[in-house]
Amino acid sequence: MKRSLRYLFMIFLFICGFVVQGSILPYFSLGDTAPNLMLILTVSAGILEGPYTGMGMGLFAGLLSDLYFSEYVGFYALIYLLIGYLTGVIGTYLFVDDYKYTVPAVAAADLLYGLYCFTFQFLFRSRLYGGYFFLHYVFPEMLYTALLSIPLFPLIIRLRKWEEAGQRKGSSREGTHV
Repeated sequence: MKRSLRYLFMIFLFICGFVVQGSILPYFSLGDTAPNLMLILTVSAGILEGPYTGMGMGLFAGLLSDLYFSEYVGFYALIYLLIGYLTGVIGTYLFVDDYKYTVPAVAAADLLYGLYCFTFQFLFRSRLYGGYFFLHYVFPEMLYTALLSIPLFPLIIRLRKWEEAGQRKGSSREGTHV
């Protein structure tokens, strides 16, 4: 029961993040670059919850992105799934409350995301503008997303602790019914 409530809370958090990414963050874009909030949430889920939860939440984030941003179902789901799993594996070796590892993890994940998008959307179609694409799209998005993760990761940890405290408070009441 406790785990299912945590997953429902995370799904709710991802849906809220998806709505914010699709409706509010485009107004805060710099040039053609907006931060990738779904990537921050996927990396956070991987680091905080482990590789399998990160993989599941990455799949969920990718399917949401596929339904809204892509013409193919599964394109973004694959990369978000991979990022969730890899950051979950890396997160098993990190201290959760140590924020200095999350920004490089988000930056590396965004670089992997940009490389994946370039490879499968441009390179296989013989559009060889790699330098331009990385300079004007991948690196600005990577920096913007990594900078946004600095205030968001502590907020995500606080939300997680608040949710855990609510679960502990609810579970202590379960045995007191007469």
